[in-house]
Amino acid sequence: MFRLRRSTQENLKQVSFFNRNRLIKLFLGFIFFIGLGVATLHFYANNQINKAKDLLINNRMSEAIEHLHRAEKIKWNDPEIYFLLGRAERMRGQYSQAEAELKKATKLLNNKPTELIQLEFMLLRALRGDLSEVYPNLEHFIESGHPDRFLILDTIISIYLYKHYYNLALKQLDVWLSLDPTSGKAYHRKGWILESLQQRVEAIEAYKKAVEYEPDQPDYRMQLIILLVDMKRFTECTEHINYLLEHFPNYSKAWYFAGKLWFSQSALEPEYLDKARDILNKLLVKEPDNDGAMALLGEIEYQTNQFVEAEALLRKAIELRPSELPNYHLLSQILVSLGKNEEGEKLLNKYEKLRKLSQRAHEVINKVIPKNPRNPAGYIEAGETYLQIFRPDEAIIWVQHGLEIAPQSQKLHLLAAETYQQLNRDKDAEFHTALAKKYSKN
Repeated sequence: MFRLRRSTQENLKQVSFFNRNRLIKLFLGFIFFIGLGVATLHFYANNQINKAKDLLINNRMSEAIEHLHRAEKIKWNDPEIYFLLGRAERMRGQYSQAEAELKKATKLLNNKPTELIQLEFMLLRALRGDLSEVYPNLEHFIESGHPDRFLILDTIISIYLYKHYYNLALKQLDVWLSLDPTSGKAYHRKGWILESLQQRVEAIEAYKKAVEYEPDQPDYRMQLIILLVDMKRFTECTEHINYLLEHFPNYSKAWYFAGKLWFSQSALEPEYLDKARDILNKLLVKEPDNDGAMALLGEIEYQTNQFVEAEALLRKAIELRPSELPNYHLLSQILVSLGKNEEGEKLLNKYEKLRKLSQRAHEVINKVIPKNPRNPAGYIEAGETYLQIFRPDEAIIWVQHGLEIAPQSQKLHLLAAETYQQLNRDKDAEFHTALAKKYSKN
């Protein structure tokens, strides 16, 4: 009996030892998998942050913000995420939101902001009208070779362009090009300013430099093409169109402008008309809702007396993009050609009304607002007028500028809500509707 008890105790010890080892292994395995899961989540978050940085470099702010919010769910106490969110919001003109994100980053750093965060706050001040106050500090960043010196220059140039200080903007571009003589972006901006100043020959040379230094940036080449077509320098234009068609076959703007180029040449060489019609039809197979291709093809059909086809194309183009005013005028001519005189006359009257509103919007942003930039009335009129000519993307820019000056204006918040509704940004519309109720007494 004694031996039996002793054997039983030894067996129990062995079982206990076995279970203990098994539990330890299970526990260690559990810890390992938790650690692996945490590491995987942090890898994912860091990957989202890196993607956001690349997107910001390419001015794709909305996409960058999406990636940063994904990272935020995992690394909610990482100040870099909020710094990058602040930068992204600033770059897309949401200054109040940018400030809020930068304050979160600062709070996580025990109210000791890094140099980069301080720089972002300075850029916000500059954009809000205090450029002269912070310019010496920004100039110091540029002259000291700060890694963000080109971003600083880009911001200063944008401020000058907003105020139509083109000569000051050109001076800043000269500084940029002295630091980086091969910057395609700087030459592209220089070309745009020179074109705005009606110095078109000089603008072409600047665009050519942009293309030379960054040949695979299709938008730079497209800007050159647009100006060359407008100046009827078709031979030079053909070379650049062919480059885009060959190297960027999915770049729809190249297809459209190839059609426009060949249509322009068809007056002298009729065979180009069929080439233009062919490439536009191919573009519409790829992109059935490309309103620009529809309108241009409609113009070709009108010129060749295919009025029924032209009418259908122009009606659809206007439905897709009602802000393209020349299409109203062309459709009115087509309707008259079809004997629909009364409808054609009504459409022509609508075109004249929209044209006058467009001229007024241009007058407000170029004369009224610069004359009294602290008066919200100008921004309200600009926003309302752009909405009337079906351009909510332009309207929201001026409404947001107005809110920076008068953040408690009920009228501006109501206008912002209406504009965001037209842009299908329902959450933003709800946000401003709530603020309009809050500031109903102002």
